[in-house]
Amino acid sequence: MIKLIGPFSKIDLSKRFGLLLLLSLILVVQALAVIHTKHDQRQLNAKLQANFSLSAQLQNEWSQLLLEQSTWQADMRVERIAREQLGMVIPRKVEVIVP
Repeated sequence: MIKLIGPFSKIDLSKRFGLLLLLSLILVVQALAVIHTKHDQRQLNAKLQANFSLSAQLQNEWSQLLLEQSTWQADMRVERIAREQLGMVIPRKVEVIVP
């Protein structure tokens, strides 16, 4: 028989078994908590990567919209100058002659 020394030497066998069972249960609960935390971390990392991809896509779309806006502004500026400085107007349908 193994002789224990230290604080556990005075605890009877049933209490040692109970303590061992309690420590084993705590160990299992901590292991499950680690597994759950790792799973959550992986899910959040996947969402983060998806958001980075979406961010890049939206940034690209924003750049295209800015380019389109500048194009429309240039056309409106030309029309405004033609109307104000040159007195030009858009012809009515009856004034348009198509050959």
